[in-house]
Amino acid sequence: MTIFEPWTLITDYLLAGLAGWLAWRLHRRVPADNTAARWWSRTLVLTAVSAFVGGSSHGFGPNLPAPLAAAWWRATLLTLSLVAAAMSLSLVHELASPARRRS
Repeated sequence: MTIFEPWTLITDYLLAGLAGWLAWRLHRRVPADNTAARWWSRTLVLTAVSAFVGGSSHGFGPNLPAPLAAAWWRATLLTLSLVAAAMSLSLVHELASPARRRS
């Protein structure tokens, strides 16, 4: 199997490892009542997943049949969208007063 875009694959996998490690550290150190930080932890987990899926798509996608490669790329875009949603929820929980938001 040929690896296409090897440096993109490597850097995305490194990003996935770093984001996963930071998510684990943040999750361990943040109290359960700090909702904004919990959402940041989820954002980092989703970043790790997105980087892994995206790196795999860049590295191995051209080897796959076209419909599977397209589905893999859509999975990358979906996880990136979830990163943005989790980051937005972190911001909402940080800035909005508890009376103005639902938990």
